[in-house]
Amino acid sequence: MNTNNRNKIKAWGLSIFLLGSVFMPACTKQQPEQTLSGFTLSETKPIEVPYSGSEVSVSVSGTLGSWTAFPMKEWVRVTKEGDRLTLRVSANESARPRTTEVKVSSGGVVKVLEVRQEGKPLEFTSQKDIQFGQFGGNKKFFVNASSPDWTVTASDSWLKVTPNTERGEILIHTEENTARTARSAKIEVKDLSGKVVHSVEVHQKEILYYFLPYPHAGASAEVIRLFETERYSRLLNQPDMMVNFSQWAYETVSPIFNYIMYSIRSGKFVSATLYTTNRDASLLKGEKGAEVIDFLRQNGYEKQLDVLYYNSETNCEVNIVTTSRNPNITFSYYPEQKPMPSFDRLPIGLTKFCRVKKVTLPDGEVEIHTIQEGETEHTIFEHEAKLGWTFIPPYDPYAPENAEDDPETRDRKRDQSSRKIRVPLFFGAKQSNPDHWREFYNYMVFEKDGQYKAYELGRVYEDYINDYVDSSHPFYGQKSRRVSGTQMEVARQTFKNPLMFMYEHDGYLYVTKEFRKLLAEEGFFFDSTFDRDRGFIYYNPERKIELMFRFGKTIYDGDDKPGVVIMQLVPRDIDLGNR
Repeated sequence: MNTNNRNKIKAWGLSIFLLGSVFMPACTKQQPEQTLSGFTLSETKPIEVPYSGSEVSVSVSGTLGSWTAFPMKEWVRVTKEGDRLTLRVSANESARPRTTEVKVSSGGVVKVLEVRQEGKPLEFTSQKDIQFGQFGGNKKFFVNASSPDWTVTASDSWLKVTPNTERGEILIHTEENTARTARSAKIEVKDLSGKVVHSVEVHQKEILYYFLPYPHAGASAEVIRLFETERYSRLLNQPDMMVNFSQWAYETVSPIFNYIMYSIRSGKFVSATLYTTNRDASLLKGEKGAEVIDFLRQNGYEKQLDVLYYNSETNCEVNIVTTSRNPNITFSYYPEQKPMPSFDRLPIGLTKFCRVKKVTLPDGEVEIHTIQEGETEHTIFEHEAKLGWTFIPPYDPYAPENAEDDPETRDRKRDQSSRKIRVPLFFGAKQSNPDHWREFYNYMVFEKDGQYKAYELGRVYEDYINDYVDSSHPFYGQKSRRVSGTQMEVARQTFKNPLMFMYEHDGYLYVTKEFRKLLAEEGFFFDSTFDRDRGFIYYNPERKIELMFRFGKTIYDGDDKPGVVIMQLVPRDIDLGNR
């Protein structure tokens, strides 16, 4: 190797040594070398910069000639002007904090400025409230987070959360709530430091135990369907316009009332009946019954009678029926009404009805057995005489006072008068001999002040030994049955003042609050309507009596009389349960 080459190698080695001596402090960050330098920086502690970025000015003094500054990351830019160094830090779009250095050198000495920038706070734009039904399930909600650097936790074990931070998605899972109280929990979203940056309230409904029907009268069938579907009810029956014109029935998930039937009249909800599970009347009695009543009171229903409650805000009346074959609670909505005239007590009169049972014998013959005695024509006479009602005897078209009656008048008078039946005293009686026949009333009519009462009487029978014929007659001594009389089967009465029963609103008839209370006091509960809602049927399950009343056409003469109400009482052994 020649002398020139050796000199060049020595020069390169010296240069490398000098460069190493200049930059070695920057690599090792040895503070003692900075203190030996002849220049100083106005900032000696780490420079803290907000996530949004900023400009920081640093003065450089006592330099040995010129000086330079080099940022180690591109998110910091530097400019120098005289003895002033300006650091421009750009915004941090990440949630993670970051750190870098700016190296200042002069006269072979390097000093380091540490720059620390905080991470961008997490920003969430998502819902803050989530609802679950009693059966729980899965729901997703999406978050618009400024960064995927977040975690999520749930405050209770019944609430499970699974985050997908990259997609900004949280999956929530809840189990069935088997308690009778609602429950709530909280989902918290935290940043990397553990700070809560977003929270979501999760609410789950209690088990459907005691419940109310749809809360607003006048709703459509579709609105009610959506309401019931929301609480997991299943539609069982709806109007077919052949037999069922107005009833919508649902199976519910309640262990107490598993069946609810809505009555929707002309497209508007007017009443609903809740039936106890398995027709169990005990669910409405004792401690359970007290819970039901407490539930009604909590929802604004005030006691009118032991079995009658009323909510004045919604004009909804509740009947609690425990004696029915189908124990139930019926909610009926009524429009506003002014005070109406009323009776002192329910005008039902005689209610002892004859009840018979037909028995088919092996030979095909049908026997009629009386299982309950009813009022006879004699007891009816006595009762109405005490009340001042006048008996109207059977119409005789041949009587002198009726001789000039035209056919229409005869029909009207016949309808408004009593009627008799003629029955044989014994088997084989001769029609020509009046001693062999007896007469009984099968229809009795009374009148007072232009109002009418009518009683339908049915035949009752007795066994007898036929000793009415000659001993040589083949029927002599044989056992037979004959009509022994008649007893009350139906009772009717007309009333002049319809406002004692009903009032009209928007073209529809409604039973007055006053009359409904009288019905409840006597144990009658709403059953159904008839004749296009011009008539109403109530039922007493203990006495097994059906009470029906109608506004308009009378049963006596067929005329449409808007100023007349006809009320009818009949025995009904079968409880149809709000048909």
